[in-house]
Amino acid sequence: MERRDGSKDIGIINEYTGGFYHSYYVELTIGTPPQPLKLILDSATPDLWVAGSPCSGCPAGLPLYDHSKSSSAVNTTTPSTLSLLVGDVRGFLFNETIRLGNYSVASQTFLVGTTIPGIALSGGLSGILGLAFPGLSDLGNITPFWQAILSTNATATPEMGFWLSRSTGTDNMQTEEPGGVFTFGGVNTSLYSGEIEFLNLTGPSSSFWSLDVSAISIQGQAINITSSTKLAAFNVGAMSIGGPPDDVRAIWAAVPGSSAAASPTCNTELDVTVSFGGRVWRISPGDLNLETLSGTQNLCLGAIFALDNFNSSRPYWFFGISFLKNVYTVFRQSPPSVGFAELSTIAGGSPNISTVADSKPTPPSTSSSASSKRKIILGSLGGLSFVGILILLRILFLRQRKLKSRTEALKAIITPLSLGDDPPASSVLPFVVKGPSSMHANPTSPTLRSKRDRVLMHNHENRQTLNLGVGLETQSRARRAVSVSAPTRMSDPVLVELQNFREEMRRLVSSQNHGEEEAAGAPPSYDEHSG
Repeated sequence: MERRDGSKDIGIINEYTGGFYHSYYVELTIGTPPQPLKLILDSATPDLWVAGSPCSGCPAGLPLYDHSKSSSAVNTTTPSTLSLLVGDVRGFLFNETIRLGNYSVASQTFLVGTTIPGIALSGGLSGILGLAFPGLSDLGNITPFWQAILSTNATATPEMGFWLSRSTGTDNMQTEEPGGVFTFGGVNTSLYSGEIEFLNLTGPSSSFWSLDVSAISIQGQAINITSSTKLAAFNVGAMSIGGPPDDVRAIWAAVPGSSAAASPTCNTELDVTVSFGGRVWRISPGDLNLETLSGTQNLCLGAIFALDNFNSSRPYWFFGISFLKNVYTVFRQSPPSVGFAELSTIAGGSPNISTVADSKPTPPSTSSSASSKRKIILGSLGGLSFVGILILLRILFLRQRKLKSRTEALKAIITPLSLGDDPPASSVLPFVVKGPSSMHANPTSPTLRSKRDRVLMHNHENRQTLNLGVGLETQSRARRAVSVSAPTRMSDPVLVELQNFREEMRRLVSSQNHGEEEAAGAPPSYDEHSG
């Protein structure tokens, strides 16, 4: 729909690809005649790239852009590489006609990938549509597609509005459903109520859509945010919420019934609020939980986890879909700012979820409840180097260590994952997460060397590890069991690492049970069905 101000609504599709994997994507066309492709929205990179024909490493049946079938394609013959956490996308830069809704750019430069990591794409999604500033580009001095649209449409306001809807809860793999509305060149006033509160960007210019975290509370208790690590980026391409280890540890320690490292009861409904210098926004409890771990009765994946060792010029926090589903979000180019507003009734808004502008969090407290039915295990290891980009996850050891030391380190982890009784009241399950590129790192190093200095936004060169929080399943919103075979998303490091964690955990639990049954002379009884 086009309005008088020149803004247009573009439908977002929410594709469920297994476990808690959800990709919010849009459909656009490339070339003459138009070739339709599905691209994932990502506001932590400015680059647009698609899988091209022929393609090495692409999943069978993936829709590919074929420049030989387009009369408007111009191959610049410039080779280029875009670094992801799962590997490098290699190909050539093309100039081509690209259309998004009723918008069209006649000669947009983008990367056509001909060599792509095998797990980089899934579910018929053919690439990334970047919505960040050009200073983050891997492809050189290229005007991002979104800026090119705004520069050629004088009537369009330099804004992008996002309403991300929640899943309807289907359990079918590869299910698509309406995922919200992406409004280009303005906002959709029917999707929010009240005024949009705009806050000027903080952090390095021409990079992320970022603000400073000014306040966080959980269960009504204020968390002391570290002032030197308060910069936060917003990414519609990441699933969860990540932050500095000390702050994340403090968040979970404030939950009644948890230890200092956080293990609240599974039936605890979390009450989390956050502010970025203006109004206070509440996050729905259902958005703070990801999935129940397959093969367990009590362990679930939480949506807030710890990141560490960021480059000082990069955000220390990132807020992905778990937060953004609770607000109407606006990215404004001029003046550079991020805006939030309450969701309207038709967008699923409720005063009990979206904003608590007049409320004041209570001071931090050390009190805790003795209630402990089922436990959520939330990662909290601090002082570890960071890993990066959605979603959050390995076990407390490195692949490169000797088998004996690995076994010893995992004893405390396998025990809470027993399919029998509930974990003890003080049980804590810590994780050290390593990215895929760690497979090629120095085997003696306790951290991984990533390809680039990118967090969830693909921009990191720091050595990094990541602490995953294993979260909860609330009474109000039961979760699907996580399948260890769920496809991975390349733009969210949390999702990439969670896949590694799942596979490792399944092998460990299975092998332990197998060994116990062999010792007893009985066949294994571990059920590998993911539910």
